[in-house]
Amino acid sequence: MKLNYKKAVLKDIEILTETRINVLRAANQLSDDMDMSYVKE
Repeated sequence: MKLNYKKAVLKDIEILTETRINVLRAANQLSDDMDMSYVKE
């Protein structure tokens, strides 16, 4: 498996935010209906 690294830029914020929310859900065993709007802010 080849990994490519790049420096994040502002246009990447949406995918980074969604990834962070997914990690928080998995790490804390949160349900999909848990409100994560405060994280998106």
